[in-house]
Amino acid sequence: MRENQRITGIYKITNKNNNKVYIGQSQDIALRWRQHKQNYQTMPGWYEEARAESINIDDFTFEVIQECKKEELDELETYWISYYNSIKQGYNRELPTFGAQQRKGSKVLTYSNEVPFIKEEAISLIQFAGAHLNRVAFNLYLYCFFKAQKQNSEIYYFSRTEFRELWNISDQKTASLGEKELIEKGFLKKIDETRIEFDVKGRLNK
Repeated sequence: MRENQRITGIYKITNKNNNKVYIGQSQDIALRWRQHKQNYQTMPGWYEEARAESINIDDFTFEVIQECKKEELDELETYWISYYNSIKQGYNRELPTFGAQQRKGSKVLTYSNEVPFIKEEAISLIQFAGAHLNRVAFNLYLYCFFKAQKQNSEIYYFSRTEFRELWNISDQKTASLGEKELIEKGFLKKIDETRIEFDVKGRLNK
């Protein structure tokens, strides 16, 4: 990544001494890395834990793990935090707030205040789905998951039109295969020609 290259996406900072990671998002990743280097010795937050283990920022590697659109940042940061389990085994403190455009002040939220699952259960649900779904189906799952949590529910009902709007994450043929896998694994169920049911825990074929 060139210093002057503006990239929107998700990045990973890895401690070379113990392989613990921090996952972050930015609309200008090169700038964000410069900020991390400037802040490392003095700022609170995850830096404090990292400094206790490695005094020098040179002990860390930095890489871009996924480029994306601005509106996809929160969803994809959640995916990668869950993928690397970097809350329990890394430096992340919380999952990101969903709906960044409505954020006021704090970058993070506590799940117990916003959705019916505590933070640990939300992570476990995402990790469970990730272990049982291919990448396309898992991306569809994440979008459905966020729809459900915004409604404070484990179940979400899509209209066929609303569900098809999620397909912009892939081409139609690939997304169709992802939908088929979600149905087979019990996360989706077609109620009729116009409505689709989604269950965050994959119980619809039981």
